[in-house]
Amino acid sequence: MTNNYATPALFSQPSELAWENELRQVLSGQRDHLLFHAGSADAYVDSLIVQSAEPSASVTFMHSALANIARTWRPGVEEPYAYTQRMLELISAFTPKHAFEKIMSVFDQQNEFGDPEHKDYDQHTIPLTLLAIQALSAYYPAAPSHAPEDSAFQAYVQLMSRFLHHPVYAPIASIHLLEINSLSFKDKADRMSQTLSIIAPAIVSWVFEAPDFMLRRDCLPDLFSTLLITGQGMNEFEDALISAGNNLELKEDRAFIITPSGKQIILADEIEQPSYFGFRLDRLFRESLKFLKSKGILAWGT
Repeated sequence: MTNNYATPALFSQPSELAWENELRQVLSGQRDHLLFHAGSADAYVDSLIVQSAEPSASVTFMHSALANIARTWRPGVEEPYAYTQRMLELISAFTPKHAFEKIMSVFDQQNEFGDPEHKDYDQHTIPLTLLAIQALSAYYPAAPSHAPEDSAFQAYVQLMSRFLHHPVYAPIASIHLLEINSLSFKDKADRMSQTLSIIAPAIVSWVFEAPDFMLRRDCLPDLFSTLLITGQGMNEFEDALISAGNNLELKEDRAFIITPSGKQIILADEIEQPSYFGFRLDRLFRESLKFLKSKGILAWGT
């Protein structure tokens, strides 16, 4: 009979074998009652490490054990949703070797990670594709210094770009691409033409949720000009700014955000950017804003 709690040896004498046994218990559902209180598989693992007599050694053994499991993992092969969910939670937290390639191999063959019609799914279930995207992003929180020569990184960028037109995953994909400095809204406008209305508010939230939002704001002019030219997502963009406590000011020759502290974030300026996507900025504003206003999409100042 399987124990309901981690064996005492895991705390007093941690080892790779003890950790592998424990992690397999977690994945198979034998620790679900403990995961419920911890909140997630990785939080439960962290709690075990804290209780260890040798936390440093325990961390090392845990990583080795998880890498062993990832090496033989066959995602999507006769696994219930809960098993894969826990595995992806552990991968997101601890980025074991082999897991990145395993996840990418699934996306090479299909658009979704797992079967969205799986019997274990219900309206409260987080899609495995979303969890898989999060797990992949943990390997590249920023672009590597040798990005052009990193084939795994380039494959990751291509995959996130593929999701830019997806009605569910486009927002999170766009944010991850911004984090690794690999997204130009202007260049991807065609791909995002149907998803800008959900991407725009997600980007605004991502920018202003951080204390150092001034470091993230550089993406806003590119996003704004793409919304303006395509005529998609502007209303959602403005609503998201207002929800974050900002104001969007549009003139015939200028566009800027006023933050709650009174700072201005320039989105477009005729003086600074006399040539704008092949148009004069004043002409672009006159024609595009007039069109948006006539359609009732946007109210703008004069």
